[in-house]
Amino acid sequence: MALVLPREEEVEKIFSRILSSDDCCERLLDTFYDHLDDENRYVDPDSHHFAEVLLNAYKNGDVSALLLELCHRSMFDLLKEAYLIPKRFHGKAGENPILLTDADGKLLADKKNLVSKHEYKKFQEIYHAHDAAPRSKLYLADGYDLVRYYTSDMNIKEKHENKERGILLLYALPDTKKLHLSEAQA
Repeated sequence: MALVLPREEEVEKIFSRILSSDDCCERLLDTFYDHLDDENRYVDPDSHHFAEVLLNAYKNGDVSALLLELCHRSMFDLLKEAYLIPKRFHGKAGENPILLTDADGKLLADKKNLVSKHEYKKFQEIYHAHDAAPRSKLYLADGYDLVRYYTSDMNIKEKHENKERGILLLYALPDTKKLHLSEAQA
């Protein structure tokens, strides 16, 4: 009998749910091919590097390594971009999103020089017009997508892309620890 770790079990459940939904499969397909279209196509100028990545991915059974070379996205990057799994906040890349206001809608002192008067005025209009749900907060925030790629010496590098400024609405979720649930189950 194969050893299945709890985390692997959750991944298998997610994959099963995706495969059982035509809509989810379509979103994943569209996201993958969006990164392979002519405008986004990246051709590795070093054929040796490409062959090394391709053969190592095959040898190691590592589909994410192959996807990184083909479309600069890992399997989980594609799932996140297709909105099939949640994006994580404050991951390995550091603070993301970057809050520019506090829960009362006031600009944070160290972020004042990042926001124009016009942007802040627009945010304030939305903030005051918004009917907040119980246990929710509204923020002005900056965010980005983290993109990974291979360097010529086979190291994985990360860069920030698709930087956006917008309104972040946070809802308080149930305490998963008290309910004895994992994040994936909640």
